[in-house]
Amino acid sequence: MKTPRIETIAHGLGQRRIRWLIVVLALVLPLPSLGGGMIADDHHFRMLVRDAPGMSGLSQSPLDMFNFTGMNPANKAARKARGLSVWWTPPDMQIAFWRPVSALTHWLDNTAWPEHAWLMHLHNVLWYGILVAAVLLLYRRIGMPPWLAALAALLYAVDDAHAIPIAWIAGRNALLSGLFGVLCLLAHDAWRRQNKRVAGVVAPVLFALGLLSAEAAAATGGFLLAYAVFMEPGGRWKRAASLIPYVCVGILWRVLYKYLGYGVAASHLYLEPMEQPLAYLKNVLTNIPLMLSGQFAFPDPTMWLVLNTTGRIALLAWALVVIATVLWLLWPGLKREREIRFWLAGTLVAMAPFCATWPQNRLMILPGIGALALLTRAIVSGMGHNQSESPEFRSHNTRWKRNVAVVLLVFNALVAPLMFAGASAAVRLAPAYMARLDKSMPATQGVEETNVVIVSAPVDVFAVSIPIRRSSKREPVPRSVLLLRGGLASADIFRVDSHTIIVTTPEGLVEQPWSMMFRNVDTHPFRVGETVRLDAVEITVLSVTPRGNPIETRFRFDQPLEKVAEWRIWDGDRFAPFALPQVGDSAQIPPRGLREFARAVLRGSLGLTE
Repeated sequence: MKTPRIETIAHGLGQRRIRWLIVVLALVLPLPSLGGGMIADDHHFRMLVRDAPGMSGLSQSPLDMFNFTGMNPANKAARKARGLSVWWTPPDMQIAFWRPVSALTHWLDNTAWPEHAWLMHLHNVLWYGILVAAVLLLYRRIGMPPWLAALAALLYAVDDAHAIPIAWIAGRNALLSGLFGVLCLLAHDAWRRQNKRVAGVVAPVLFALGLLSAEAAAATGGFLLAYAVFMEPGGRWKRAASLIPYVCVGILWRVLYKYLGYGVAASHLYLEPMEQPLAYLKNVLTNIPLMLSGQFAFPDPTMWLVLNTTGRIALLAWALVVIATVLWLLWPGLKREREIRFWLAGTLVAMAPFCATWPQNRLMILPGIGALALLTRAIVSGMGHNQSESPEFRSHNTRWKRNVAVVLLVFNALVAPLMFAGASAAVRLAPAYMARLDKSMPATQGVEETNVVIVSAPVDVFAVSIPIRRSSKREPVPRSVLLLRGGLASADIFRVDSHTIIVTTPEGLVEQPWSMMFRNVDTHPFRVGETVRLDAVEITVLSVTPRGNPIETRFRFDQPLEKVAEWRIWDGDRFAPFALPQVGDSAQIPPRGLREFARAVLRGSLGLTE
């Protein structure tokens, strides 16, 4: 019996009914995230809106809540002293984003329903439903037949890469920037193809709103450029002129962005392309194929961070195979269809802004619109379906192509939504684990005057989040939280005298990716003798690796170690009390493997103990 054609099935169900089903599916799949609670940046937002206790001198405008490090030296120093950043943070380190539109929505959340995280999650879900509806309209406007646009929108709606931006409250900026980007493209098409002048005024405004929601909206420029090259009628000067409003908006936004002091510096997680062009070019050559293959198939390219050199070569080779396979299926249409060339060029250019950080599927909200349009065309081409109204356009219906197309369809239409729902449900594990760690910290009367020293934690944010989380919940906040080292490698704690310890990390203090957020040792190496002074301790680097990564670090406290602080160490299940060694003795911290670390976090999230 012959398998029904995709367009026949779509016609039988009815176009309007299918559109509604796709939007409903986009609203239903992330519903497990409603029980996810708050994590990391979510607490930072609520802390700022509440002007919460224990953080005096650190207050800032709620519309500036994506400024995570402060921008003036006094504010940065205060954050380091309280433990909102780690001691190895350089003075010029900065992670500050200008996202007032997104910040306004979080201000609403934390003003109207600050104790109801499920409503904040629902807020994200509703934005996603609107985004999917807009994407469906965009696919139709760009020239896809209704059934093909519905299939592409379905793959977009159930894409598991979208789970984290929806399920993480703070990920809303990606949804908003994506939505404004899509609306901008819709308005631009109406302006250029139908000569609607109002749309020509609205489109640059929507582009500006996207940029003020998140820097990710710059990806919209990739599709605008591709539209001018492949879709815009007329001569080259007319095409170039269509981009002038967006270039003006982009330049004005960037000038204000820098003038107001926003940007990133000295962090290994983010880089400024203009200041680190070689590092950025390296990211372009790896991130784009990794994220494209993650969008078309698997795995999530985030695993790039934890792979060794051999593993990275294998992952990059796999990415190239996946991309080559999709292009192989697309090739007949790529030569004839300007729409396919538009999506391909737009996607590649749109991915450029995301090469300023590490590769992640969750960054594909905007570029994924083009990538999934390409994937849809590849699937129907491989299955032997017509992709245009022209009867001469037909792919080579070979058995290999059909089999590959079926595999891609099954994975993206059936497996991906299961992964989507699973990731939406799993988002509650991280808040549960952080709550467990928080409860193991000192909570006695007078904790506001207590210094806490965490000898070792696998991830630096485990320690940094403690004061932020407590302040967000209006709970007592320790006077300071000091993390001596973060990472999974071995370490040695040697007690020199009553006031002094030396921490030895043979593989280097700043481990990737566990403790690299707050310093990039490639651009900001340590020097022997470099000193950091905090309220109760002086920290001196005694020896470094050839890259400038500390090996031996001395901590000399103003008071005897037993009196100056409460001492804790991560043991997998909690922050357990740490027994200080006697003078002249050492305490060994054994290495932890990635599997052991993941197992400990999973067990702790589920409330299990060894």
